[in-house]
Amino acid sequence: MTKKKFLLFFVALLILVGIIWIDSARKNRDAEFFSDQQLFPDFFDVLSAQKIQVFRDGLGVTLEHTENKWIINQNERMVADNAVVQEILQSVVEIRQTDLVSQNAASFEQFSVDENTGILVRLFRGNGETITAFYVGNTGPIAETSYIRFEGGNEVYLVKPSVRSAVYKMSINDFRDKNVVVFDPNATTRVQFGTLVLNNVEGVWKVEGVSDDKQDLDAVREAVVRLSLFVAADFGDDPNRSYGLDAPLKIVTLSFAEKEDIVLTFGREGQEIYASRNDTDTVFFVSQAGYDDVIDLQMSDFLLK
Repeated sequence: MTKKKFLLFFVALLILVGIIWIDSARKNRDAEFFSDQQLFPDFFDVLSAQKIQVFRDGLGVTLEHTENKWIINQNERMVADNAVVQEILQSVVEIRQTDLVSQNAASFEQFSVDENTGILVRLFRGNGETITAFYVGNTGPIAETSYIRFEGGNEVYLVKPSVRSAVYKMSINDFRDKNVVVFDPNATTRVQFGTLVLNNVEGVWKVEGVSDDKQDLDAVREAVVRLSLFVAADFGDDPNRSYGLDAPLKIVTLSFAEKEDIVLTFGREGQEIYASRNDTDTVFFVSQAGYDDVIDLQMSDFLLK
């Protein structure tokens, strides 16, 4: 080995050892810094919460569990995204106490855990009793940390992981379920786009009335999968407007072996397209591009070229 190669090897080895040492030191520091103590000791109590309130900078949101869904601000037209709800609950469960950084009320504003700058989060049982209530403040100096203070308390904690990303939303729509329809293509027997019918034949999606050798089976399945992933761009929340749904552009019906059909109705109001579903009061605003790509399908889309 030449002297130059030896020096390069030696430098690379030093860098590798340095990286390993720094990573080990960081882990040891975090282990000393973060105590493994849960601030919310009752795991099941948190996960069984039936109501969540989040207040921030004039934005007030109440998520309430009713039957098989979460609704927002007692409005049946506003269904919460279950993934958002579970993210909030899971983040609360995973909070660990780290460092007690202050017990001085004068410091609340500095950490953004006061009534004016903090994000107030409250969890309730089904009988209305409070499970916990706390303010979420700024992001902490270490990755995935933030400050919290329990409502009515003076102690400000630095906690890990951070709950801030789970509760910090720009608008009420960030809490809402934007899925126009959710279903499993493998558990669906039939999808009808107007007069165009797609059937699930022993796990293979096919166009009704067209021989197998003339249709693109991959394109047929992709159409069903795209529908299962279809999300809205916004919502129509005015109960006094029909949104063009009384004169449908197209009706899409999904059929299943063991449950009732899901019916989607699409309408146009001006230049905008809206959709409704027979199992919810929500009205969805969908983009023209989304409608063209997912809903406005023709037989020619599935024929082999």
